[in-house]
Parts: sequence; structure tokens; C-alpha cells
Amino acid sequence: MKQNLLTISIDSDKLKKFPEKFNFLNFFSKKINSRLICGAISLSAAFFIPVSTALAGHKPAEPQIDCTRLQFITEPADPLYEQCVSASAAGNAAASLELARLYLNGGGSIEKNSAEGVRMMKIAGQQGSDTAVLELGLLYLNGEHVEKDIKTAQEYFSRISGVNDQAAMMLAEIKMSEAYELSYGSGKVRRNERRALELYRQVAGSPSVYRQAAQLALGDMYLNGRGTMVDFTEAFRWFNLALPDQESINPENQNVAVLKATMYRKGMGVKQNYSKAQKIYQLLIDRYRNPAAMFELAGMYSYGIGVKQDLQKAVDLYSEVQGIACADFVKISGYPNMCALVGYEIANIARFRASLEQNNIPE
Repeated sequence: MKQNLLTISIDSDKLKKFPEKFNFLNFFSKKINSRLICGAISLSAAFFIPVSTALAGHKPAEPQIDCTRLQFITEPADPLYEQCVSASAAGNAAASLELARLYLNGGGSIEKNSAEGVRMMKIAGQQGSDTAVLELGLLYLNGEHVEKDIKTAQEYFSRISGVNDQAAMMLAEIKMSEAYELSYGSGKVRRNERRALELYRQVAGSPSVYRQAAQLALGDMYLNGRGTMVDFTEAFRWFNLALPDQESINPENQNVAVLKATMYRKGMGVKQNYSKAQKIYQLLIDRYRNPAAMFELAGMYSYGIGVKQDLQKAVDLYSEVQGIACADFVKISGYPNMCALVGYEIANIARFRASLEQNNIPE
């Protein structure tokens, strides 16, 4: 069928016309979805003409099927179920993904079927769904609906780690964790801290919800020389990017905030600043009763480091920590033997106080 003639001005001084038999659809088929737009490009801009205007009688696109509603169907013969099955068979990755989830979890009138769910998830991945590839990795990582296989999980995460931050984070955790050196399923996974460092840096520079976690992980790696040389300045930089203010501190990262405060106190990778250290410790105590923050601030009061010496405040803080660490045998992050450490500090203060009293020196 002959295409309609379309004339477009390319230059105000030199009008040119496309040939009578110019095929607009072929012209744009490699660059633009022909169902949406059709036109030609000028020297300064692209002029697009809707297909509905350019081509008479063009068949409109069929409406998308919402297969996310599959979990609510009540009859096996529900038209939506049949439509999604047909769409999946036609190569619709989104439909395949939702069918996989339906089989894995069961819903409505569809009984749970792990084998069919995993099979459909693999089909969705083959059809181009990155989400399906991610979910397959998680299934194998956690041993849900399939036998646990860390090596297979790693292979799935690796396929999309360059475009999916959650996959990159999971792959980095696999590369870092010594637990995954053990044999699971079909083989072993080697620890690779350098690769983990690369993955964390990738995610740390993205706007995703995993950004802060990646920044914290990088700070830890530079602090401890894992996958790189020890670099306190770089460690502090990443910790500070992750926790720039008190609003960024939460129950999950509070111990890293203690570490940041301690780096301020000791001048590790940053100019020494007792005031900032004290403020962070006090914030963590007021908000979470963080025992590590109590211990560090108690030390500042005990020895008068950056604050006016106050032995009673030190004893009060040490005593609260002792109640946590000794009574419940809590292993506080970074302080494996907190109960003994606190006991030593309290005894040391008692001896110091006795010496002051003996020499009639006020505290």
C-alpha cells in the first residue's frame, strides 16, 4: 500500500520533499517505536507526527494485561489467568514473572507449586526480566523452593550486577563472606574482596536505596584493609558520606556512628575533634542507650579527654554498661570482652578516688 506524502521543511531557503514512495515506518523502525510516532528529522530538531495522524487506519496497540492481579483470582478458569498464560507463551516477561510468583506462593484458586514457579521464573529471566533473575538468585541463596546453592545464586546475581544495585550488593556480600567458602549444592564460591570493593563502589555512587549500606561497607573495608590498603582518610570519608548528620543514624547503623565518633576523638583519617565525638556519643546514648557510646564517653569523663573530668559521670556510665554487658552476656560490637573492660575501669576509678581522698585532694 502506498504511504501518504509528507513534506517537511528542512531549510527555510531550500525546501525539499521526501520521495512520493518514502516509507515512514521503515525510516523510523530502527530508532523509534512505530506504534507511537512517525516523522522526520530537521537540522535543528526532530519533528514527530503521531501515527494516528500520519497513517489512516493504523491498528491501535492492544491494552496491557495487568497480571499483578493474579493473586486475587478465585476461579482457575478466570479470563485473566488465561490471558496471562497466553501472554507468557507469547514472550511477555512481566506475565511470566507474575505467574512464577503465583505458583511459588499460591493465591486465589491456584495451589502452591514450587517446581512450576521456579520454571516460570527462569522463563521470565530468559525473556529479559532482570527482576526474575534477581529473584532466582535470592531463591538459591536462601534455599527457598530450591536446594540452597550459593554458586548458582552468584551466577544469577552476576548476570545483572551491572544494572541492578540489589544484585550487586548481594554479589558483594557473597564475595566478602567467609561462610560462603563452604561447599553448597553444586560447588564452592571463592572469597574475592577486590571484586566486592568494586561492587560496593558501584552501588555507593548510585541513587538507590542500597547506597548508604554500600558506603558503610566501603568505610569498613578501607578501615580494616579488606580488598585494599588500610586508609583511615578514605574510611572516614565513606562513613561520613553514609552518616552526614543525626537524621541519617538509625538502629541498624548506630555502631558505625560510634566508630565515626571515635575516629573524631582519635583523629583517625580526620582532624581530631573532641566536641564532635562527644556530641555523637551523647546522641547515641540519649536515642538508643548504646553501650559502646556509653563506654567511650565514660572514658572521656574518666580521664578528662576533651571534656572536664567527671569521675561520677564516668562511673554512672560504666555501671550502666556493666549491667548490659555482664547480666546478659552481650557481645557489644567491637568490644568482645566488655564486661571485663568495664570492671577494670570502675576498679581503676575507685583506686584513683581513694588516692585523692587519702591526699585530701578534691575530685
